[in-house]
Amino acid sequence: MVRGINIAIDNLSSGVITKLKDAYIKHVGLNLVAWIKDTAIHEGKSGYGKFSDYSKPYKKIREKAGKQTSIKSFLFSGEMWKMFGIKEVVETGTGFKVIYGGKNEDSKSKIRYGTDYEGFSIIQPTKESIEKIEAWTVKEITKIITQ
Repeated sequence: MVRGINIAIDNLSSGVITKLKDAYIKHVGLNLVAWIKDTAIHEGKSGYGKFSDYSKPYKKIREKAGKQTSIKSFLFSGEMWKMFGIKEVVETGTGFKVIYGGKNEDSKSKIRYGTDYEGFSIIQPTKESIEKIEAWTVKEITKIITQ
């Protein structure tokens, strides 16, 4: 699907291409990080799988603090997820690369810890998130082309 989008973009006028780039940069990355956060917090998983359960001692700490314990969300104070986002968007020869992660040392450290603990990236987008991004991109391109 992405290859077809790139071919369509190549055949458009430069004004439309500029609008597409702006829309793509502004929304795709923001939607991606939002879906990654939402999936981790509400479903307890990343693109590599479901997170493990909380350890018994940490589960007790969370319960005493009034936090949910049914799924691991890597959410206690919220600071890690507040500082998780787009770090950079890089134009490649065939599209864009969204670089995301912790935007301060504390967030980076917590993401690293969670990733090490789980044995896989806790911020890897799920297949469903990627499909949502692709569908949204096609919808946005269609809106711009038909304006």
